Amino acid sequence: MANEALDIAVTEFVAAVEERNRLSKALKRERQSVAKPLTRDSDAVKQYIAVLIAVYEKVRTELEASYANIASSGAAVIELTDNPNIVNPTQALMDDAVAERVESNKMQTRLQRLEGTGAGRLVLFLSLLPTLLRALPREQQIQKNLTDLTSYYLLEMMDDDTGGGNDGN
Repeated sequence: MANEALDIAVTEFVAAVEERNRLSKALKRERQSVAKPLTRDSDAVKQYIAVLIAVYEKVRTELEASYANIASSGAAVIELTDNPNIVNPTQALMDDAVAERVESNKMQTRLQRLEGTGAGRLVLFLSLLPTLLRALPREQQIQKNLTDLTSYYLLEMMDDDTGGGNDGN
């Protein structure tokens, strides 16, 4: 499998996914650090929503760049190989990035709408619940596909470096 162009493309793709992971963790930490309103006071809920919007806006540009990097570097990987052990997790990660971008945009749009309506805590929770419920399984799938790709690729690179492989040695 000694293919320098593929090595570079896979390395860049993994770096793009890892950057997305870093940003996702930072966003989650920021979201969790926001004090939730303890009362039904609509002003407290509005303030909470405004802070959530600010949290998303803070990382939006970087997240958009990471999604674009995942798309371009993933396309480069797929262009260089037809090996399903590389192509399948790469395509799945690209698809997850697209789905996450759509969900992130929906979340921000919902928050902006709710901010203007004076929604209560229950309405806020119910409005965001579908997005939150899809996020956890997608995050797990991203980690699985990234592990599958990197494990396979590293093992193949080791086989190439040691002269191993499928020759029976």
